[in-house]
This record gives sequence, structure tokens and C-alpha cells, in this order.
Amino acid sequence: MKLRNILIAAVGALLAVSTLSSCGKKTATSAMLSNEREVTKTKSLQLAEQKPMLRGYGEGTHNSQSFARTYAEGQARAELARKLGAQIVTASEQTTDGAQISHSDLTDQSMGEDEGVLSNAKAEQIASGAIKNTAVINTDVFQRKDGKYHVYVCIEYMASIGDLAKDIANGYKKQIGQQVSDEDRAKMEVRAEEFRKRIEERLAKLNGSTF
Repeated sequence: MKLRNILIAAVGALLAVSTLSSCGKKTATSAMLSNEREVTKTKSLQLAEQKPMLRGYGEGTHNSQSFARTYAEGQARAELARKLGAQIVTASEQTTDGAQISHSDLTDQSMGEDEGVLSNAKAEQIASGAIKNTAVINTDVFQRKDGKYHVYVCIEYMASIGDLAKDIANGYKKQIGQQVSDEDRAKMEVRAEEFRKRIEERLAKLNGSTF
């Protein structure tokens, strides 16, 4: 019996040592991975994907954490402007009926390209002006092995889809109204309102919301 008890005690001791060793390895691995920047999907990206027409996602890397964050915020605003710009172009194409609008070239009245159809550059410019009311809603910070900070941010337009559509429509109206002749002013007003409805409908649908 004494020999049996001694063997049982020895086996128990070996199991205890093995368990402690295994736990130690897991803890060390976990601690090491916590410093890695490799992440399949950050919280910032997850939040941005939930409301794609109201939120933007960006990232930045630098020795300074604050500089990396500032760069990431700029990237997030640019990303949101690009997404909105694409929808503005589509909405403007759907709104215009193809008719030309008389506009001034500073010397006389002439017939020119329909100002209702926007280029990608003009559309992004309108979007950038409309999303000034944004705020950072999430920040993810990781430090790489080389000591640099890699920062991810998610920004959000701090109003509703309807408000965003109004801001975009005002920019659209200003853009197409820069050279419109007096006789086509009423036509421009009608087109701008039609555009507002179309852009609001598109943004609401893509954002998974109602209006």
C-alpha cells in the first residue's frame, strides 16, 4: 500500500508540473500576440461597415501616436467622401433628363454641357463639404515590434441620412447653379429637389435604414 501511495503521489506531482508548464506557455504566447498589429477586423472597421453611408474608416502608422491618429482621421474622411461621391454621381445621372441648360461664359449666353451631370471630382468635392459635421466614434491603437504606432479610427456623420441628403443637395444646387441662366433658374430648382430625393433614397437603402 505504501508503494502504491508513493506512486500515486509521484504521478500527481508530474501532472501538476505539466499543467503549470502548459499554462505558462499559453500566457507567454498571449502576451506576445497582444503586441502584434495583425488583426483580421478591428472594431473601427466593424462599426464602419454597420453604417457605410454615415461612417468612414481609416488607418495610419507613425512613431507618434497622435500623428498616426490624425492621419487615420484624414483617411477616414476621405474614404467617406469617396463612397458618397460615387452615389452623388449616380444620383445626378438619374436626375438629369439629358436636356441642356443655358449658361453664361462671361461674354454671352451659350448652350453647353448639362451641368446636372457631375464628374467624380466635383461629386467628391460636394461630399467633402457636406460631411464637415463628423466625429471619431472609435479608435484602435496597436504598437508594432519596431515601436511604431498603428492606429485605426471610425468617424461618423453626426446627423441623419435626411440631413446628409439636404447638405449634399445644397452643394449640388450650388454647383449646377454657378453658370445657369436666369431663364433656367426654375428648372434648376426642380432638378435640385429631385436630386435630393434620389440621393436620400440611395443613401438610406445602402445604409440599411429608412427615411
